[in-house]
Amino acid sequence: MYNRLVSFFAQARRFWNGRSAVHLGGSEELRARLNKGLWRVAVVWTLLIFGLMLWQSYDNWMSTWRTAKGQAEESYRRDILYRRWVTLHGGVYAPITEHTPPNPYLQVPERDFAAPSGKH
Repeated sequence: MYNRLVSFFAQARRFWNGRSAVHLGGSEELRARLNKGLWRVAVVWTLLIFGLMLWQSYDNWMSTWRTAKGQAEESYRRDILYRRWVTLHGGVYAPITEHTPPNPYLQVPERDFAAPSGKH
């Protein structure tokens, strides 16, 4: 059995010696066609991979955009809700300091008041 395998591989080596699969037909036209076909397949494959990469990149960008937009809308709604709550409760009192002076443009009768301890 071993001798048969060695003989088979020796014959195959003699047959393939100096030949390639492209040269089997013996025709340069066949070789050129195969070469063109392989280049076409390689170009199509490269364009396909590039297109998939662009699609993935666009999808990632859109996902990031949707997340950022959702967070911005949620922050805006929270701010509006807080402002409504403050307005419904008559505003927020902040003691008068140099960092929080009274609003000079707000002309309402009870804008400034003093606590029983005399603090403004």
